[in-house]
Amino acid sequence: MAGDDPFSIVTENKERDEVNRRIAEAEKRKRIEVEYQKWKVSNSGTMEEFIAWSAEENKKRLEDEKRKRDEIIRIRKEQNRIQAINDAKKRKEEAKRKADEKRRKLIDMR
Repeated sequence: MAGDDPFSIVTENKERDEVNRRIAEAEKRKRIEVEYQKWKVSNSGTMEEFIAWSAEENKKRLEDEKRKRDEIIRIRKEQNRIQAINDAKKRKEEAKRKADEKRRKLIDMR
């Protein structure tokens, strides 16, 4: 029984992890084969050529994603800078308004 041996749980987990890893590898191989068949329809080439083409496409996609992320970061930084300037202006105006109120109160007290 599994409850009798504390190591049986570890063994079961290792076996399950191995089965899941093999399933994931098989699914990955199948996806690559399907992509290769699609690619082969419009290109006449070997699996090696497909792998090289696929690697190049992945590289382009990753570069494009990085460029988009960098652009988003740049835009957010600019928005934060503008917001900080606006906040500083509001604080300055509020401080000026409070100073004016104090000045008026002092003048009224005289």
